[in-house]
Amino acid sequence: MNKSIKAILLSVFTVLITSCGPQRSESTTEAKVFLGALTGFNNPVMLYGGNTDANEAFARKILPSDDGIDLELAQGNWKFYALHWDGALPFEGNLSCYSSVKSIEGETMDINVTLSQTACNNTNFFPTSLGSQNPTVFNGCSNLDDVTSFSSTCTAMSKGIGKSYQIIYPQWPLSSIEEINNNASPSLISNCINPATASSIKLPIGNNESFFSPIVLSYDTSDCSGLPRDNKSLRTYKKGTNLETKEYSDGSNNFIFFTDRSSESLSVVSTSLGDSCDETFNMTVLGDKTLIVNSDSSLNTTVYQFDEETFIDTMLTPSNNQTWDLHKLGNQVLFKSYDSNNGAELWASDGTIPGTFMLKDINPGSVSSSPYNFIDYNGKVYFLATTASEGVEIWTTDGTEAGTNLVFDLNPGPNSSVSIPNFQILGNELYFAANDGTVGNELFKMDTSETITLVEDIYAGSLSSNIARLFFHNNKIYFVADDGINGNELHSYDGTTRTLLTNFSNATLYINSIEILSDQLVFTANADNSTTYGEEIYRHDGVTPNSETLISDIRAGADSSFPSFQTKTKSGELIYRATNGSIYELYKVDSSFGISSISAGNDITHEDSIIYKDVHYMLLNFNSTTTALYKYDESSNSLFEIQGACPSSCTSYPLAKFGVSAKDQLYIKKTYYDGTDWIRNIFKMGI
Repeated sequence: MNKSIKAILLSVFTVLITSCGPQRSESTTEAKVFLGALTGFNNPVMLYGGNTDANEAFARKILPSDDGIDLELAQGNWKFYALHWDGALPFEGNLSCYSSVKSIEGETMDINVTLSQTACNNTNFFPTSLGSQNPTVFNGCSNLDDVTSFSSTCTAMSKGIGKSYQIIYPQWPLSSIEEINNNASPSLISNCINPATASSIKLPIGNNESFFSPIVLSYDTSDCSGLPRDNKSLRTYKKGTNLETKEYSDGSNNFIFFTDRSSESLSVVSTSLGDSCDETFNMTVLGDKTLIVNSDSSLNTTVYQFDEETFIDTMLTPSNNQTWDLHKLGNQVLFKSYDSNNGAELWASDGTIPGTFMLKDINPGSVSSSPYNFIDYNGKVYFLATTASEGVEIWTTDGTEAGTNLVFDLNPGPNSSVSIPNFQILGNELYFAANDGTVGNELFKMDTSETITLVEDIYAGSLSSNIARLFFHNNKIYFVADDGINGNELHSYDGTTRTLLTNFSNATLYINSIEILSDQLVFTANADNSTTYGEEIYRHDGVTPNSETLISDIRAGADSSFPSFQTKTKSGELIYRATNGSIYELYKVDSSFGISSISAGNDITHEDSIIYKDVHYMLLNFNSTTTALYKYDESSNSLFEIQGACPSSCTSYPLAKFGVSAKDQLYIKKTYYDGTDWIRNIFKMGI
């Protein structure tokens, strides 16, 4: 047994035995313990003795070769327990037991321990509901709330963290309670056990007065390989006040359900009614406050302060709906929110009810300005908003009503200038696509004095180049545009010069989701209008014209795999969701531009991802069954299921979402339909 496991056992057992009795008495007895009725036994016997008044206990494994045990015991009443299994493996075969209370007195004393199978029919070893000779089925659960009978299952939200278990009985020499931590070591160790699977193990679990206790090691693997997790106790001592197990019998097997959690386990901290579109979380940290977006009891989406002590969320905009896009500005958050008097307008909050208010009615009256696409630039926040007199234009705010103003009516009058909500910063200038009413939809920029100028009329004249997908990398702006000659292609602009980068044969090319991998641009495109390939994943060095390269034809031939970017790994490699023609799988594009399936043979919906404390977590729905929390291991390109986010089956929509709070806690929001209502749960990760 390695030192890590031993350390776990010692710390667990220190919890199992506690005492506030006096220190050891001066009066002791030389006691010799003999085993009776086990002549010729081949397996070890576990012998326990304890005197809480004297603050002493021991646990010994007696081997067949031992001729009794010599102990110097404090005088007084001692409880003794003994266990023996006659099977070929630990804890298997017929179980024999012994329990007794003996008064230790005099200078010397013999203690005869006689074990029998009938002695196991004693509540010191088994509650009356269990059979002493029944084998045991072990079930690790994240919580025991829904465990009500032997047929209960620990799946989905109640799934335990372990994929396999081992049972260990520790031993230690005669010691004071304080010394057990230093003296205990593993004694009997079971074979590997799989959850909810019949075993041959017969396991006494003790009662409220029994001080012996088995310890359960919980493993991430199905064969008990590797190190066990760090929460590996099956605490049965003092069960009357520490209920972490539930036990049942079907007459043939004993079923032990025990709490099997880790720092990655989930607990429901808030439950309320949601709605079928309730997939916005927007958890935002504002000083020591945590704000979230939820639906209220009238199914109105609005902003709340989330209390991490009580897990109560306080509505900050009681009569509002359609609240989106929380964006921090100093000690405030800005957001779009709707009320019946003003429509959807710009609001601000400091995380309190008095400090939450409409910042400005940009489009006066009940008609909405619908502010969106917030970006920090030059010490202020810029965004798009609509008015009846100017259409959609660029606005700015410093967080005050007086400092919230239209930047410039680029397309004079009610016509909108900006239709593509995509800002990018290059140097100290803000770039965007707009139509000034003269040159069509082209590339514009704004400097820190808020002067707006046309970068280039790429499609000369009044026709639009249809700028899209603005993206910043290596001091350049990348975008898709039609110059009137080559059709839609990828371009770059370095602040001085525009460069045409691609030469695809599809004149209506639609490039989607530009990402960076190994200093190259990675994007999806239907390059030749489904002549040779459909929509697949490409790369480009971002510098050399016509250097585009197909990474993989996931769905071979002219049919599209429709890849959509999902998330980046810890090292920056890319994960896509794509179809092979029958199901949608997750694929990883590695730093050498190799591609491999993460979930071969499984139809997966990716709901959300986060890298939290250097671990990559995903919320995934496998084969349209139920949403669960997974951990992704990049080195093996594999997923490990941690726990379900629905009580049973549920759809992937509304999508589950991650959030990190002001106390750096990871939370998950998932809304599901229970057959009658849409139920929203908020989970907290941790023991």
